[in-house]
This record gives sequence, C-alpha cells and structure tokens, in this order.
Amino acid sequence: MSTSSNPATQDPTTPHVYRRRSTVITGISISVVLFVLIVGLFSAELGHGIFAVLTEPVVGLTLILGVLLLNVWPHVIIKDRFVEVHNSLTWFEVPYESIREIRNNRMGLMIRTHRNKTIPMTAYSTGSGKRIFAHQQQADEIINGIKAKMEFLPEDADEDARPVRHWETRNLVALLTMMALSVVVIVLAVQQYR
Repeated sequence: MSTSSNPATQDPTTPHVYRRRSTVITGISISVVLFVLIVGLFSAELGHGIFAVLTEPVVGLTLILGVLLLNVWPHVIIKDRFVEVHNSLTWFEVPYESIREIRNNRMGLMIRTHRNKTIPMTAYSTGSGKRIFAHQQQADEIINGIKAKMEFLPEDADEDARPVRHWETRNLVALLTMMALSVVVIVLAVQQYR
C-alpha cells in the first residue's frame, strides 16, 4: 500500500509519492533490532580502549544506514511531466513519452523505455518470486497512476525522449563516509588491541 493519501481525492497537479508500507516497516524494524544489539553489546567492550568501544556503534550505525537506504528510502513520485524513480543510490527522471511499458515481473516493477532501457522501481521490488502476488494491488496503483498521466500525452509525443539518471548524492556520500569511518575505526581498534 502506498504511503500517500488516496490519489483520487488529491489535487491532480500534486505529485503522488508511493512507498510500499510493508517494506518501510520491515526496514525500520530491522534498524531497531540492530540498534538494540548495538546497545546490548556496547557495555562488553568497555575497558578495551577507545577504538574498541567506538567500533560497535560505528559499524552498527553503518549497517542501520544501509538498511534504511535499501528499505525505507526508495520511492516513486508521479508528477505531471515525468515519473521520478528514487532507488537507494540513484534516481531516474523518466518522461512519460519515453515509456513503452510498465510491467510487474518476479523482481518487481520495471519501466521499459522505447530505447529498451529497463529501469527497476526498487520501492516495489518483491524480494522473492512467491510474494509477487501479495503486492499486486500496490503495483497496480502505480501502474494505473503512470498510465493515467500517459493518456494526456499529445499524439506527436517525442518517443526519443530519454530518461535521465541522477545520483542520490546525499545517500551516496553518507554511506561511503560511514563505510570509510567503520574501516578506520576497526583498523585502529585492532592496532590498539595488540
């Protein structure tokens, strides 16, 4: 189910944001479990030096950030002129005239363009072939929203329009920084422990 309100009751010019609620809940739950483990293991390292104490929180927070970026961040925004597909580290601006088909396969929702570029919608990936049918209603909501926007395209729409990929700079910098910090703290903890 999307986390946006009912699109039928919203202003048609308002962008609609879709996230799969079950994925968001799963990501937050895993993050909470990791946080509890970090707090529980933290006291066991006291007395082994400053870097040994910092290792668990830094590595744990890196794992939590990764879980949040993979599960909670991905979303789809349906706007007037294009659809924005926000995945964990990249996002795509896909003009409606460039879309050839939207399909739901065992990996989740995919947009195929007229130039045969396939863009996965990570926010609606299923995770396993068995669960694909459990999220059909949510997938249909996005497919219908995009098709509704495509109906208003002019007859002479430019099918050669290209989707544009952008980096999620904030997410990429945060993840790389935390990974580098984790490696540095682990190496310093090992050197100090010797």
